[in-house]
Amino acid sequence: MFGTALAATAASAEIELKFATDSGDRESQSGVALAAWANAVKEGSNGEIDVKIFYQNELGGQLEVFDLFVADEVNAMIS
Repeated sequence: MFGTALAATAASAEIELKFATDSGDRESQSGVALAAWANAVKEGSNGEIDVKIFYQNELGGQLEVFDLFVADEVNAMIS
């Protein structure tokens, strides 16, 4: 599924990946680590890959986020 998402958007100049986590808010240790990872991906791809992180409950609870994942609205769930 991950490869499919990348292949489907590779034709555009920029790839956007959406990650949802319930491991904490953006100020938590895991939130800070995820933001640093997302920045490293963007820098390492020369800005071609943009990782959007949705922190604790921004998109709803686990069931709502799972539904978004199944609908291919979110590329990965991290818990």
